[in-house]
Amino acid sequence: MGGRVVIGVGNDLRRDDGVGPAVVDVLRSLSPVPPDLAGATLAVTDGEPTRLIDLWADADLAVVVNAVRSPTDPPGRRYELNLTEMAGTDAPPVSSHHVGFGDTVALAGTLDRLPRELVVLAVTGADFGFGSGLTKEVADCVVPIALRVREVLSGHD
Repeated sequence: MGGRVVIGVGNDLRRDDGVGPAVVDVLRSLSPVPPDLAGATLAVTDGEPTRLIDLWADADLAVVVNAVRSPTDPPGRRYELNLTEMAGTDAPPVSSHHVGFGDTVALAGTLDRLPRELVVLAVTGADFGFGSGLTKEVADCVVPIALRVREVLSGHD
């Protein structure tokens, strides 16, 4: 195993579902590349389980950024989970997609294709309808999440 990967999950044509790609875009725009991002792979995917697993399978550290739906939490609420916190919980899926993130992690574990360490940075979205552009509550989280990604990566050089 080796390396670090940041995966922005989502679809930027489904409003707040585009937060993962938006965070990756911010990280890609940094020039010159800061030391905490040097050598890290920055990727975007739609969240389809096998594509996600393929992106993180050989990583020492995978940081996944995604939008979530919540019937109770307000838009813009941020979450951070690591693999050990996700294991063995009955928590609802961490995803705005049809296949829950927990199911993807379980599948990767069964296939022995989990990264050594997995960190999920998520934000509650408000609007997942067709269209571009994040709602204000979610857009306000993009830079803070990008900064948190960099903090997580800097601890795993």
